[in-house]
Amino acid sequence: MFSLKNKKHYSLFFNKTGSVLNEEFHRIKSNIEFASFKGNYHSIAITSPQEKEGKTTIISHLALTLAQEGKKVLLIDANFAKPEISKQFDIPLEIGLSNVLIGQKKLRDVINVTEYKGLDVLAAGPLSKQLVELVQSADMDHVLNEAKKKYDYILVDTQAVLISQVARVITNKCDATVLVTRKSKTDVSLINEAKKLLESYNVNLIGLIFNDKNYSLLNLFKSQKSYSLANLFRRS
Repeated sequence: MFSLKNKKHYSLFFNKTGSVLNEEFHRIKSNIEFASFKGNYHSIAITSPQEKEGKTTIISHLALTLAQEGKKVLLIDANFAKPEISKQFDIPLEIGLSNVLIGQKKLRDVINVTEYKGLDVLAAGPLSKQLVELVQSADMDHVLNEAKKKYDYILVDTQAVLISQVARVITNKCDATVLVTRKSKTDVSLINEAKKLLESYNVNLIGLIFNDKNYSLLNLFKSQKSYSLANLFRRS
């Protein structure tokens, strides 16, 4: 169920700058924009090793931050098993990405315009038994390519990669992927496992975000020398 607290929080976040949270996401946004400029990335998947790492909250705030700065953003809910984006932005769950992939709907007909200028949302749509085949198909490529014609960034929320083949396929389809993990919850061995699994799917992993209320948001990208992805993964 949509929460009025979500609406109030997102409205404040979008319309008021200068908070610690705003600054954290502007820093993450800047790193992603820099990586995107260098690699010409437009579709970016946000995923995690396990569930309940906070990736949906991260991707929602990131989408708002990009839109806040005048970017055209499409936020896609590709977490078919537990779609949360629709709840976050109070849009219908019933029609979305899966309807487009099976040919029932055109992409332009299922995109939801939000109250936040520049930010549109595509719901997950009904759960299908053929999800792996659907996201592996050329139709998924077509969705992303069509979206790139209209939007500066396409952000895709997925299930956790250690439990979902659909998530692994979608991250492969996107130009780049960012891994979100909760520092107080996820062992480094699971982060390594997720990284190796993504590499086996030829996923372009460009960054890692630690999400933890005690440590704030620490974003680690390949461009950083002191504490890079490589350094983190060698610790295990």
